Amino acid sequence: MKTELVKALDFELVTQPAAYFHNGEVRLSSKHQLISRSNDGTPLSVMGSNYHPMLVSHFEESTQRLSEISGYPIVGYQQFQEGRVILSFLENTRKQEAAGFPIGDYIVVGSSVDGTRPFFVGTSTILIRCTNAFSQINTIERVKHTKSAPVRLEKLYSYFNEYVNGREKLYTDFEEMTEFKITDAVRDEFAKFMIEAPEGQEIGTRKSKRLLELIDCIRVESADVGKNVFGLFQGVTKFTTHNLQSTQGTFGSVLGQRAWMNQRAYNRCLEYIR
Repeated sequence: MKTELVKALDFELVTQPAAYFHNGEVRLSSKHQLISRSNDGTPLSVMGSNYHPMLVSHFEESTQRLSEISGYPIVGYQQFQEGRVILSFLENTRKQEAAGFPIGDYIVVGSSVDGTRPFFVGTSTILIRCTNAFSQINTIERVKHTKSAPVRLEKLYSYFNEYVNGREKLYTDFEEMTEFKITDAVRDEFAKFMIEAPEGQEIGTRKSKRLLELIDCIRVESADVGKNVFGLFQGVTKFTTHNLQSTQGTFGSVLGQRAWMNQRAYNRCLEYIR
């Protein structure tokens, strides 16, 4: 189910000793804690007492800190699984282009309260031309929910500052990709690499269908941006945006197979131009 962005999260986390039955009596555990929502009491998880969940207010403060470091304004927040997983998005509003097309650049911040994810910072880049989704890397840095998390967060902020300062390299790579022309043979080899087609073996029905779809996406994109390495890359982002099934829309593409495939394409394209 698609979740909408909101301007702020409407709950806080409440922790208390987990209750359990022993010989017909209700007792409170000294080793486990119950984490629930403050607004409606919905239980979110039961975790060990050494687990230190990031409060929603602290998550929003961290999002604000990252916004100040990067200069990216906060677009909004999302929550999943009743608030067990929360995300926030920061958008680069500075004008950026690749091969003459505008780029939308997003920083993704996330956390969970059930042990499935640490606090993390990642990135997703949207090429506005046809809302192609490209996640350069899924996760930049992460911090586990432990007692030492506040100290590690300060180190994350320092690293993130260096990351933002080096972000221009991505756009330079896009521009360089437009300068390297390709042949149909290179296009087909690239497409087979992307779907992990086995060398010297017959391709199965499912992969053959994907291969044809991907080549078609590359043809469409190359007709607009040129028959170059950037066209290969754009073809993959078109494929992952429009041909791979997803229920999360553009922002959700930072997770799962889309991110992996987009990153694989980016790395391969860099090999062509280096």
